[in-house]
Amino acid sequence: MFYQLIGLVNGQQYMVGLSAEYEAGESNIIEFELPYVSSDDNTIQMGEVLTNFPNPFNPTTTISFSFATEHTENNEIAIYNLKGQKIRHYSIENNQSSIIWNGTDQTGKQVSSGIYFYRLISDGKHITSKKMLLLK
Repeated sequence: MFYQLIGLVNGQQYMVGLSAEYEAGESNIIEFELPYVSSDDNTIQMGEVLTNFPNPFNPTTTISFSFATEHTENNEIAIYNLKGQKIRHYSIENNQSSIIWNGTDQTGKQVSSGIYFYRLISDGKHITSKKMLLLK
């Protein structure tokens, strides 16, 4: 199943409804709110890369990144849940090329299974975002 949505605004919240069709009829509709986080490759500056492996993961994943030479200070990786809440962030030191996320929030509490978004931020500006799946 694939749906292409057009005209979404980056950072905006959207309500999504989902149901399944069975021989016996349609299931209940499940509604949930999702943030739209752009992962458009056009937002990546020349020389910048963002990826994680493994994906899906349990219990840890390595988020790897590289920067163009002009992005060498004030960089961070931020991790968001499906509600758009920042649950974890890592300050990136010079010459650092990866971080390992162990599926915990900023307080050290284990987060639940599901989809999470990770965002590369440089000098307070969003560079690019990707998604990852934590399976328990």
